[in-house]
Amino acid sequence: MPQLFSRMDDANWLTPAIAEILDQGAAPPNSPTREQTRVLQQELNSLGTPARIINVRLTPSHTLFVARPESGGVLGGRKAITPQDIRRSMARIAEQHKDWTLGFLNDVQEAEGTVGILLRTDQHQPVSLRRMLVRPTFRDNPSHLALALGLTLEEQMVIRDLGIVGHLLVVGADNPKRHFVRSLLLTLVLFNTPAELRLALLGAGCQAYNALVGLPHMLGRLLTSPEDGQRLLDGLAKEAQRRQQYFTERGADNLDTYNARLKEQGSTPLPRIALLIDSLSEETWHANRERWLPTLTLLLTNGAQVGIHLLLTHETGQLPEGLSMPTRVVMRAAANEVIDKLKDFPRPNLRFVDAFVMEGEQATPVELCIVSETETNRTVEYWRQTAAKRKQEAAPTAPEVSAQTGVTGVFRSESDAMRYIAAQQNKPADTGSYVQRGAALAAYLGWLGVGPLQDVLSLTEADARAVIGSLQAAGVLEAGDGAVLRFIRLADNPLQGGG
Repeated sequence: MPQLFSRMDDANWLTPAIAEILDQGAAPPNSPTREQTRVLQQELNSLGTPARIINVRLTPSHTLFVARPESGGVLGGRKAITPQDIRRSMARIAEQHKDWTLGFLNDVQEAEGTVGILLRTDQHQPVSLRRMLVRPTFRDNPSHLALALGLTLEEQMVIRDLGIVGHLLVVGADNPKRHFVRSLLLTLVLFNTPAELRLALLGAGCQAYNALVGLPHMLGRLLTSPEDGQRLLDGLAKEAQRRQQYFTERGADNLDTYNARLKEQGSTPLPRIALLIDSLSEETWHANRERWLPTLTLLLTNGAQVGIHLLLTHETGQLPEGLSMPTRVVMRAAANEVIDKLKDFPRPNLRFVDAFVMEGEQATPVELCIVSETETNRTVEYWRQTAAKRKQEAAPTAPEVSAQTGVTGVFRSESDAMRYIAAQQNKPADTGSYVQRGAALAAYLGWLGVGPLQDVLSLTEADARAVIGSLQAAGVLEAGDGAVLRFIRLADNPLQGGG
């Protein structure tokens, strides 16, 4: 389950404590709820629709008054008050209190026979990510891939497990979408170590999350062009096929089962991979859809089973034919069609809604949280320092390698790597050396794994692992004590133009 305190994984990575990373955010205001409760009850009674307020739920953005309708009318002619009666009275109360922003719920979960009255606070403040993650509903979720998709108007958490839903589509544009996507990415990297989860960012819209490129979770650099994106998608499709083959060989039908068997044998588990594409509606991506659509369709069909999950964004939600995304989060500004299909949803309630969580045709209105740049930077800095400390404390030892491999040092280009190796071995650079060629391949891709070495250099799995081990021992690639035998990021990626 998600841990609010630090958690150590099997590879000895330590997750951060939430309190050290996320701000508490705005607290529910000390609003005059007692007086508002009295006024609401008094005016409902005067309108012939009496109701008793039995509970008050405060949030930074609004107050929910849970009311139970009572009988109305004179003695001998009393009648039961319905939610529709209360709703009509609330419209009249709104006219009398122009300074109030009111909403209405026909029923409130966990309180049978009640209605909800929404009242926006004087100083409307959005909910922080921390306030969502510390709720018992989220803390008690058993999965490290649990995502907080929002709060309902009844203050109920909407949580979905990425490992179960597989993939997620975010519909909308501009700040609401960016805040929401940032909260998803931050949640994943707060509760999952680099040995458990790898992250890839694809598309021009991902520049809004450029700060995350410094995470040790990253698979290489941020890619913006469809051409670079196609290469990454092709690589992920091959990785999915390889994982399916490994599963078949070990009699596993999903990543968790496969990794459990690897642990039993003392082998390194595979990490999950989360790929964000922001956005499919971008003009250059739309123009090249015939190239990437088949690969993306394949990953949507088979990826989740082997631990490859897609987070896609689109401005309108009109996906290319053939793409199916059952679980979607639609920002309010892009939800006109959703709103038109909602039955018995009071339009004034839209003032309390940021988005709709869609599963098939079912829509759940929610309020979203916000994430600040400061919180993002704290997260990246924590993981950077943790990775640097692990590298400093590590005592590198070269593993056994095949006769044709050597050991390289950190390089900034393919030629630099080969010259360095040649100098260490006191002989001319040999472009045929598997390690040298593996170094050149890593420089080109921005990552390296068993799969590419098998595909490009025709190595056996044992020799491919030996090459990776040699590069890790020299510091060219990340230390391999985590689940990084595939898709390993360069310690110093020459394609990122660092100093």
